[in-house]
Amino acid sequence: MYTILSAHADNWRLRLLAGAMILLIVAPAAADPWYEHYASAELALENQDWALAVQEINEALQRKGDSGARVRTYGMNVTSYFPYLRLGIAYYHLGQLDAASQAFDTEARLGAIENSESATQDLLRYRSLLEDAQVQVAATEQAHIREIVEQSLEEAQNLVAAGELVDAMSALDRALAVAPDDTDATSLMSQLRQRFAEQEDERQRERISAEAVAEGQGAIGVEPVAVRDLEAEVARARLATIEQLLAEAESDIDGGVPEDALSAANRVLSLDPGNEVALAQVARAYAMISEKLLGTQPTGNLPPAVRFVDLRRERDDGGLVETIRRPTFRLNGVVIDTSPVDVRFFDRADSPVTARISSQPLADFYITEFSMETDIAPGTSTFQLVATDSEGLSSSSEYTVVYIRPFFLAPWFYALLLLIAATAAAAPLWRRYRRRERLRKRKFNPYVAGAPVLEADMFYGRRELVDRILQTIHNNSLLIYGERRIGKTSIQHQLKKRLEQLDDPDYTFFPVYVDLQGTPEERFFQTIAEDVFLELTPLLEGLEPGFKDSAGYSYRNFVQDIRAILRLLQERASKHVKLVLLIDEVDELNAYDPRINQKLRSLFMKSFAESLVAVVSGVEIKKQWERQGSPWYNFFEEIEVQPFAPQEARELIEGPIARVFSLDDGVADRIISLTGGRPYLIQKLCIALITRLHEQQRKRISLADVDAVSSEAIR
Repeated sequence: MYTILSAHADNWRLRLLAGAMILLIVAPAAADPWYEHYASAELALENQDWALAVQEINEALQRKGDSGARVRTYGMNVTSYFPYLRLGIAYYHLGQLDAASQAFDTEARLGAIENSESATQDLLRYRSLLEDAQVQVAATEQAHIREIVEQSLEEAQNLVAAGELVDAMSALDRALAVAPDDTDATSLMSQLRQRFAEQEDERQRERISAEAVAEGQGAIGVEPVAVRDLEAEVARARLATIEQLLAEAESDIDGGVPEDALSAANRVLSLDPGNEVALAQVARAYAMISEKLLGTQPTGNLPPAVRFVDLRRERDDGGLVETIRRPTFRLNGVVIDTSPVDVRFFDRADSPVTARISSQPLADFYITEFSMETDIAPGTSTFQLVATDSEGLSSSSEYTVVYIRPFFLAPWFYALLLLIAATAAAAPLWRRYRRRERLRKRKFNPYVAGAPVLEADMFYGRRELVDRILQTIHNNSLLIYGERRIGKTSIQHQLKKRLEQLDDPDYTFFPVYVDLQGTPEERFFQTIAEDVFLELTPLLEGLEPGFKDSAGYSYRNFVQDIRAILRLLQERASKHVKLVLLIDEVDELNAYDPRINQKLRSLFMKSFAESLVAVVSGVEIKKQWERQGSPWYNFFEEIEVQPFAPQEARELIEGPIARVFSLDDGVADRIISLTGGRPYLIQKLCIALITRLHEQQRKRISLADVDAVSSEAIR
């Protein structure tokens, strides 16, 4: 079936495989280069192993992402390298036509294929085959859609004849889900909605009239005022029905039942044709039903493609090199992909190189422009570009440049550079001195007493405890308890920062800090939901919280919101999702109705519980929850926050003022003894000490200073 690869390609592939084997024996350190994977991909294409071909080409692209008609492989050997053409051929045979089209377009955009007549012919031929296949797929799909529409219309008309308007609308939904512009289906749906609205209003009038007669208010409709009252009651009943149906539709969509959601939303549109919420619900449900009825075509993701503004020239050994005669080197180009990409540059030592990046959509692609500018040393420099798409697929390319230093840069210039370097070496000492003087002048006092510690560089003494929590949080919820002002809130804030930065191989953590202090019982679940939506807003685009239009936010609303949030986060994450609720001042729960605790605990028993974990902190909560009757009995792994150990306390005392103020021998020990290692008292005493130094314009803390301020500072 694979007949397009030419005999010329066969010859170079044999040479490539042979050379690769020699290279593996002679230089093991250079094993697994791009051309080995490319040769394996060519062999897989010959054997019609299309999936293996995709895998091997992606491996090749990860090492070299730019195409070329003459690319050096090893030694003096060169070959043509058109990975996106080969990737498109593999995807075509796999039936993933959209991916094949993107691959062919990418190879064409890179431009290098224009330098190879045989590769250009391959591209034209497969594009023709692809167009024929797309036409056939489209025709098959249209026939299927027509069949669904006709069956749906027939069933709807039969139900209308039987007087079943709601069921008729449901039957018609299948047609509109796959063919929303079908005139017969849209016309019939409009008629059904109008008839349903008329029937519903008439039913409400009869109900209200009957209730009025039963209450002895006389016959409705005799006086003009009574008529107006009747219509007002009908209007209020309509609004109540609309609200109820909207809630049912939203719940059914979240529950994965689009048919029931459409039934409710259609009835809303019958009563209120322009209702925006119902129109949005219909669109979402139609999309879900369409996917069920028509399925989705398999797609494949392509690695990003790299195209340099290439000023290189081929050397005798087949390598491409750009020659410059100035120390500043600039490299421009674009990366082509179906989504924005992350582009990074590295030098030969694998050190990052700064570059300017900008991305913009163009048709079905994103074009990411890059511009790297850096100073280089005389001789040869090689820079590597690594581009990674939103799904983690990457490609890399190298660019080699030779800097030939101009003759006018004489040797004496290096002596001048040494002098400048010596000056630069002394500069940090001078800057350090100036920094100390500036800090003293503005009454520098880094300690914090009363407020939580938010900055990582001011967080001392709890690193081992935080590490222990991070090692446990994958599988267990935790309770942090301890006396007041012992640092529990600071630990919660530092946990949030660490989890946001954590590069875990299995999980992506989404920490949310929740402060329950002063939260009334009726706002408990809404408070947590508000903090979750506020923290994760950039990631929850399009998801509306349940409390937005609801006067009474219940536990059921909270569960629906959490389930929807976790589902959306998992769709956008490449790893398992773990939503971490960092709940502070959890002692508030002791004053709540016990059912609140039971409902909160049941949250961690839901089907999505593996993606949810909590770290709660409080003072008295451990005593309450140790009782066997508590819903939290044996639920949390408990960690007590104790006063600082001597070494931890010493770090808190000395670290914040290092290189600005100094301490006499014994000062740190005296502070630890007076405060019992409690961080709040340490900070409070240190604030008083630094204030005293500023007042007396001194730079060193003595034991006498400690004795002078301790009684007032830590009472």
